[in-house]
Amino acid sequence: RHWLNGEPRPEPIVGTPKDTNALTDPPQHGLPLQPGGGGSCRQLAADLGSMAHYWALGTAAHALLLVLVGFLGLAEGQYDFPMDSCACHIHYEHWVQLQLQLSRLLTESFPDELLKPLGSSLAHAVLRSQECRDPRKVSNRLEWTLAPANSDCAPGHLSHYVLCAQVEGAAIYFDFANYLLPLAAPCMDPVMWTITPEVFYEHYRAVAEAAGVGRKATPELIRELAWQQARRLS
Repeated sequence: RHWLNGEPRPEPIVGTPKDTNALTDPPQHGLPLQPGGGGSCRQLAADLGSMAHYWALGTAAHALLLVLVGFLGLAEGQYDFPMDSCACHIHYEHWVQLQLQLSRLLTESFPDELLKPLGSSLAHAVLRSQECRDPRKVSNRLEWTLAPANSDCAPGHLSHYVLCAQVEGAAIYFDFANYLLPLAAPCMDPVMWTITPEVFYEHYRAVAEAAGVGRKATPELIRELAWQQARRLS
């Protein structure tokens, strides 16, 4: 007991062979002394060393468990499990940037900006930054519909499809966006996302009708179908 605490190890009591292995102090903390030499200082030190080893392992395991529980609690609070289609926490910076782009781009002047020569307007720069793929080359529509529907930002994916529809494959992109509309509609605050469900539906209807009768993509048709915020299409 003494030398485990940094004190000098006591000398054994000089006496009979029976007394030579005796401890100078009575047992502490109820630790049993084993008969047949188990009560020697060396045996007690080994027992205490084993107990200290297991105590250290238990303490480390407990600390690790607390860290894991804390991390899981933080993750649950950050990502709103089960998935919230309006949260937009994952890739948060990207969605905030998209909201800003929508508010600056989808104005009354957007149709005129869209028809300007390439590279000469804000509309071209923003649409080019969307990295829109050709939807006519889609081999698996689930990648474009089911995957975004299971994300935490349905209005963000819908808005991305609306912008891409201003570039090419408008009817297909609006189909993809319409798939997300039931999930995105409760989140589409015009202050945040600019696009509202009502205005989206009017544009979707006009594009679907034009595609249904096979109208050619002339500058007049592009101007007619380009996104026109804050007014209904005729």
